[in-house]
Amino acid sequence: MYDDFDDLPETVQEIIANMLFNMGLGRMKAFQGMKRNVDARQWDKAADEMVDSRWYNQVGERSKRLVERMRNV
Repeated sequence: MYDDFDDLPETVQEIIANMLFNMGLGRMKAFQGMKRNVDARQWDKAADEMVDSRWYNQVGERSKRLVERMRNV
């Protein structure tokens, strides 16, 4: 999904891995806005896309922590 995964900041790699573990690849592929912004290295916009999802409300505190980490990259 992320061809340049190894080039991303470690924090972003950890966030993506956490989300993949939680949702699986199929559901993670639906986060196209997040992917587009990660590819553009626009961390705040990627975080906004994470918040604008059902996942954000379903996961609870974990999603809030991951969004905060993304904003702080």
